[in-house]
Amino acid sequence: MMTFWLKDYLPQLRHQAYQLLNANSLHPSWRILRDWSVYRYRRIELTFRHCQFDYVQFPEVYWQQVQADLPMLLAQVRSQNAVSHHPVGFSSSISTLYSQLRGWNQRLSFPSVSPQLAMLSAA
Repeated sequence: MMTFWLKDYLPQLRHQAYQLLNANSLHPSWRILRDWSVYRYRRIELTFRHCQFDYVQFPEVYWQQVQADLPMLLAQVRSQNAVSHHPVGFSSSISTLYSQLRGWNQRLSFPSVSPQLAMLSAA
């Protein structure tokens, strides 16, 4: 089922959502919501592919990826809070987050799977 979803359904869905995925006229808050959602689902997709659709390996590998992303997210939230009372600073902070999210493919790297998990997956 995952293979169908990733090979057949997802490309069609991306094609249908092309205008929304590339719209720059959205309010900055909507752009962040859109980009974090796309980033999250891309991370899920790449993790499934990396695990060769092995649902036993997936949770460990996925949560390691999430933990690797947290420092960037927390730093961005802190910087937004620091400048939230200054419109110019807030707008600059938003564009920084936007460009970081757009660089998702450079940041996603997969850790090695623990030997115990590899043995469970092979069984």
